[in-house]
Amino acid sequence: MKNKIIFVVGMLVLVLVLIYVVSLTNTNQSSTEGVKVKEAPQAYINKEKPTAIYIEGNPEPVLRIEDLPKEFPSHIHHMQGATPRDGGRFYLASFSLDGQRIAFSCGGGHEWVGVFELASKKLSFITWLFDIHVDHVIWSSNSRYFAYTYTALNGEDVVNIVGWREKTAEPYISNHWRSGTDTPITPFDFSWTADGESLQFQIPNYEIIGKEKIKIDTLHSQLVTMNAVKQTEEALKESPQKVKRKE
Repeated sequence: MKNKIIFVVGMLVLVLVLIYVVSLTNTNQSSTEGVKVKEAPQAYINKEKPTAIYIEGNPEPVLRIEDLPKEFPSHIHHMQGATPRDGGRFYLASFSLDGQRIAFSCGGGHEWVGVFELASKKLSFITWLFDIHVDHVIWSSNSRYFAYTYTALNGEDVVNIVGWREKTAEPYISNHWRSGTDTPITPFDFSWTADGESLQFQIPNYEIIGKEKIKIDTLHSQLVTMNAVKQTEEALKESPQKVKRKE
């Protein structure tokens, strides 16, 4: 009789333990289900009044046209008389994933590219572009670089990558790619590699016949990979950029 009681009590204890374990599992599941990964806020420009840059969740602008200096710094080559406030509008704005910088394009007909640091309020000028519109601004996954793209006046497609110098922390164009033809081929599907050290994009397959004619195969494309920082000549010889051309 005593053994039966012990057996019954043991079974009851085992059942209670199992119930407790199951309840803990359900609690953990219910606490994690429905928890969404919070995406980084985005920078945006009011289309109705593109005179300021905002960050999602903040009703106050972080950068306005009137906050810009009245003159370009001496190292920026620009048309005589041009100022950072010309045109009175922003075109593109992109927030780095670490939430520290905003890269943007601004101007009116002649655009320029800049970077604004939220903590220090420092504004850096990258380049001024005559009669050129910037098409894309794309930050790397590690927030150490961003790329901007445009079509040059001679018809070439251009992709520039901007990085920061280690010693001075100043931005500079760390690498660039040009299509090498006066007929735009329109790169597309821009994305950074997981480590944030290379930019990848697609271009249509094309052949240059002679010096003027160009045949574009719109049904197929090829992948171009750019290192964020320009390689040495030795490295370029080992892994040349592969763009299909035929003279």
